[in-house]
Amino acid sequence: MKNTVYEADVQTGEVTKEQIVHICLPQNVGTHMCIDEKMIDKKYATIVSNQETGKIALLIHSIKPIFVKQAIRQRYI
Repeated sequence: MKNTVYEADVQTGEVTKEQIVHICLPQNVGTHMCIDEKMIDKKYATIVSNQETGKIALLIHSIKPIFVKQAIRQRYI
């Protein structure tokens, strides 16, 4: 599975931006998940982690909801 999510122009469908999903580990998903925003290497990242185990399930260098939503849907739903 690709480790990239895309933002596209609504009218033309042309890809305007892409973001790499750096960590995607479905085995770390549980019933109690949390979402955090952190600055890593002067870029903001969204981290989804399991509260019970402390393990990271998803890390993407973006805080835009469209990218986070796509990454979660492509890998976990």
